[in-house]
Amino acid sequence: ERRGEELLVRGGGRTSRRDDARKLPVAVVEGAGVALADVAGVDHAARPRRGDAGLNAAAAVLVSVQKQPDADTLTVTRAVEQALAELSAGLPTGVAPPVVVFRQADFIQNSVDNVERVLVEAGIVVAVILFLFLGNFRTTIISLTAIPISLLVAVLVFKALGLTINTMTLGGLAIAIGELVDDAVVDVENIFRRLRENALRPEPLPILSIVLSASTEVRSGIVYATAIIVLVFEIGRASCRERV
Repeated sequence: ERRGEELLVRGGGRTSRRDDARKLPVAVVEGAGVALADVAGVDHAARPRRGDAGLNAAAAVLVSVQKQPDADTLTVTRAVEQALAELSAGLPTGVAPPVVVFRQADFIQNSVDNVERVLVEAGIVVAVILFLFLGNFRTTIISLTAIPISLLVAVLVFKALGLTINTMTLGGLAIAIGELVDDAVVDVENIFRRLRENALRPEPLPILSIVLSASTEVRSGIVYATAIIVLVFEIGRASCRERV
């Protein structure tokens, strides 16, 4: 503690001897190392009590577990719950087993479940609407196939970059899926129209060339529209960060 400020000292290893902790280097001043014992007292002591806690009108001990920014909430929660189960087996008489009062993983899990349910419901609605407007079962299936393929690619990118799925990424995926379906419908509908026109020609052109040219016709508009949407959300995100 220093001038009303607390500094957290976190070591990467474990030790059972106080002398090892006293010799822990914390800084380098003019080429000389500064040990922890030079700036602080190191000894065995109970953690200072701060405030009172109660549960169901009885005295309790409140323990808060916070994860590191790069850790996954669900993984940390499962590990903490496993540790609490092991701890409960060895508690002394008169000490009640731990009770979880607030569990952030519930909120994240509910969000994931909601997104999964919305994806299924939206997929059904989109399939019906696409079939009504396009009037072709094959083009509807092709448009819907873009959703799972794109989600799979996004998950692979997340895994490669070491990212996790949270409420922010789920919201981004939900927005991206809407734009994805829109782009897929525009592209597939134009290809389908060009193929029908090509079938009426006296000498039809190769199907592959028709698909390529039809996709090229709308490619610039799709790319520009998608880029504008990404730019708008990026500006909004930067603005929210500045306000915070």
